[in-house]
Amino acid sequence: MNGKRFAQLVLLVALGGVVMGGCISPTREPSDESDEVETPDAVWDTLQAVLDSLAANYADDAPAVGLTWVAELVTEEGIVGYSEYELTADGWVARIGYPIVAPSAVVYQVEIGSRDAGFSWQGEVDAQGQVTERLAPDVVLEALEAALAYLQGNYSDDAPEAGLAWIEELATPEGLVGASTFRFLSGEWIVTVSYPIVAPENVIYTVVVENDSTGFDWEGTVDPAGQVTETSGAGIEAIGWYGYVVGLAAAESQFDDYLVLSPESVGQVGIEGADADVQAQIVALRDVEEPGKYAHFWGTLTCDVLDYGGCQLLVAKLRVDGPAPDPGPDLDVVDGWEGTIESVEGWEPGLYEDYFVLAGDLGIRYGIDGMFAGATEDLNDEIEALRDSGTTVRIWGQLRSGVPDYNASQIAVERMEVAE
Repeated sequence: MNGKRFAQLVLLVALGGVVMGGCISPTREPSDESDEVETPDAVWDTLQAVLDSLAANYADDAPAVGLTWVAELVTEEGIVGYSEYELTADGWVARIGYPIVAPSAVVYQVEIGSRDAGFSWQGEVDAQGQVTERLAPDVVLEALEAALAYLQGNYSDDAPEAGLAWIEELATPEGLVGASTFRFLSGEWIVTVSYPIVAPENVIYTVVVENDSTGFDWEGTVDPAGQVTETSGAGIEAIGWYGYVVGLAAAESQFDDYLVLSPESVGQVGIEGADADVQAQIVALRDVEEPGKYAHFWGTLTCDVLDYGGCQLLVAKLRVDGPAPDPGPDLDVVDGWEGTIESVEGWEPGLYEDYFVLAGDLGIRYGIDGMFAGATEDLNDEIEALRDSGTTVRIWGQLRSGVPDYNASQIAVERMEVAE
């Protein structure tokens, strides 16, 4: 996904835009004589509006007043109809880009930050000097736009209409690391975009679009190329499911393998890789003994299909247990998962003592812990009180796959409530 101009999206922050004016202008120092002529006053005015807004809203983190800024034209070669300037001052870098249109219609895209100060900001400034902070990175907005375009093309009568003004909010649970979530609001529409913090070329964005008034509920994924894959209504999302693969001889069955979920009482399902690489990993797991017998699986389970037991898990990725160098746990966002908390049978001191049973026909199980990194309270007492009560709870936090807990997984709970 490329580009920084979002035709369908009108983005606002929850507190609205701020029009700034009448403050001290940034000191200008052109990088050479030509820049003094080439850098338009509008670029300097835009920088001033942003600096004034930062001073008003981020006083402790904003650039100091009176810095001398150096401007340089940095528009990529071959780009027509769009200009971009880089302005620097004492470790701060600001980039201001804008389309070449009528001055009254121009909207300036601004990114400013300092690695030394640990601060970054991005937003827009319109022709009237109104500053609008944009919380979500460009790639998140591109994923949002791709999903909305898909909905408008496939659900035109029910989808959010083009041109809606969206209020954006950072919705990542406090203290959660390794993943981010943004929420976009427009009237009765709520769109949530979640993604893991991994290399950009590997990020898969999960997008949920809801409208309680109309009953519209859609979920899908967007890959780095902007390809949208619908997952709602297509099956059950598998996140870090734990089990092992059993191979079948051709004389025994028309199918070649199946997945035994852990514990074995949970069930067995057919299994297939979403691509050749994943399929090769699944084949390599058939009938393996410990170590390296078990793995975590991510993908989509679909039933009423021609596969072992009538269900098939289409695996997008997997993580094998074993003695290989530990890459660190895989991380997933837990956003309002429903289920119950049960005791581990035959629990002994020093071992994990409980687990979370995800609501649903299968009852997938994960280890659970109430001390979320960065959380303000320890929820383990609440978790202990709810064990074996049969009470359905909703939990928020982070799933870590590949850790020493039940099914080699652990949900670090940041928030929990009893489901009504």
